[in-house]
Amino acid sequence: KLPELMRSTEHNLHFALAVLERVACQAYGEREARALLRMLALHATPHPALTRQLVEVMGCHESPTWLVEVAAQLCDTGEEGINLVVEQYKELLTRDRAFLVPVIGSLGELPLPAALKGQVLGMMQESLSIVEEADVPTVVRALLASLSPSTRASTVQTLRRHASGLPPSALPLVVELIGSALRADGAAASAFLQAVRREHA
Repeated sequence: KLPELMRSTEHNLHFALAVLERVACQAYGEREARALLRMLALHATPHPALTRQLVEVMGCHESPTWLVEVAAQLCDTGEEGINLVVEQYKELLTRDRAFLVPVIGSLGELPLPAALKGQVLGMMQESLSIVEEADVPTVVRALLASLSPSTRASTVQTLRRHASGLPPSALPLVVELIGSALRADGAAASAFLQAVRREHA
């Protein structure tokens, strides 16, 4: 079985690369391919070679969303690897904006270097105005995951501005996500309260 094979360091990278190669060749149907990719996400050890292969397959596959869904788990956390994935995401978005939500969801899980955080945050904030109602929680979750001392104020302002215009059906989950983030991040909670005070001053 795949998990047992991948417990061995010797086989882990080799097997993961082989699976990606098979996915690239369209050797599996959607259900099987996505199941194998999810299994890789759980058991593969991130490695620069695996990141390069992932990006290569993502660039040529007819269903790159399958790979975007697992990229954060398979990408090595070095700056070079993160940059490769982000550049590939930009290329995907140039091809088709339909990839926006899965890309943003993945970006929210990646340990982005400081040099990329600003531009990615801007993209996330802009996307709140154009995504479908059902996709708003994904973007909100990614924005909250990107909170940092330099982005708290602008992120809080963006969330408050867009939350006020959400339909009632979308509000409960968004409020729950924001509430959980504020409970876990005292500085973000302070920024939120300061924004409220400024509005009602």
